[in-house]
Amino acid sequence: MGPDVAPGGSRPRVGLVLGAAWMTGALPALQERLPCPLADVDLVVGTSAGSVLAAALRCGVSIEEMIAHQRGEAIGVLADAGVGDVTGGPWPPPPALRVGSPRLLMTWLLTPHRVHPGVGASAGRRSHDRP
Repeated sequence: MGPDVAPGGSRPRVGLVLGAAWMTGALPALQERLPCPLADVDLVVGTSAGSVLAAALRCGVSIEEMIAHQRGEAIGVLADAGVGDVTGGPWPPPPALRVGSPRLLMTWLLTPHRVHPGVGASAGRRSHDRP
């Protein structure tokens, strides 16, 4: 058995690299092209939100369950584990308006020629803290 054959010798070794949560929708198309179920690939690597998808696959969460979860529904294993809608909907609450840096904002307003417009605009930012 060579290094490019999976243990058991029935198919080539398969690795899966996942990088973002939006790719959940691409998993069904990927599954159609693989010689084995996604959960059975030889190596799964993920970065950022992709690591959550990789862990979910290894824990037996189906593609259908992941897609439903992104739509704000908890079904199957995710519902049984109590992983559900924690925000009241599929989207997080909108950010609250607040001034990020009052000093920078005042400098920008009083002497706009001394502060780059992009920097000045960042002084008035949105906060994701709850009001």
